[in-house]
Amino acid sequence: MNPKGHTPVDLVTADPASSRRSLIGAVGAAGAAIAVGALVASRPAAAGTFTPSDGDRDRLNVMMRFELTARDLYLASADTGLDDVAAEFAATLAANHGAYAQAIAGIAGLSAELRSSTLFDQFAADFTSGDDTTWATAGHELETTFVATHTEAIGQFEAIEPINLVASIVTVEARQAMVLADIAELGTGNDVLNSPDAQPLELALSEADAEAEEGA
Repeated sequence: MNPKGHTPVDLVTADPASSRRSLIGAVGAAGAAIAVGALVASRPAAAGTFTPSDGDRDRLNVMMRFELTARDLYLASADTGLDDVAAEFAATLAANHGAYAQAIAGIAGLSAELRSSTLFDQFAADFTSGDDTTWATAGHELETTFVATHTEAIGQFEAIEPINLVASIVTVEARQAMVLADIAELGTGNDVLNSPDAQPLELALSEADAEAEEGA
């Protein structure tokens, strides 16, 4: 797939953040609000009014796996020696990505169980290094990769329901990337925050993930 540039999103929090902790608090609150809204939208009553096409369901299945992978990576990082602020943020990010996976599963009629082993293995070493900068740099790469992936997916979906859901998720993931850039001291310029070089992931199961799904 030829990567496409993704649209920059609004990264301004509701209140100007004067510290790393206030940035984390703003993102955590936004993430919780989006997660609740997404989960409400994916309740069985709502899902019953929408039947995704095979193509949309396949795309949502892969995106759900990515979100589960992010959840597991942040959970794995939380007890590796990160400072208190970073560990607190890792727990927030794990909860957010877990909620997004559940929301995607709900709208697609899937069970949120299997992560992407390929993606997990790619990031696991840096996420579990115990070093704040290494962890935050890897997290920033993961979040900006998700922003690129999800933004490209919006143009591929056939129905409005997955478009609305993924658009709500990608906005918070961009905010999360902003805080990770601050922790990693990557800077706050547009080249960092908008990450124009981030490459979208293929919305197709890897061979290893496909085999795991068949064996589930």
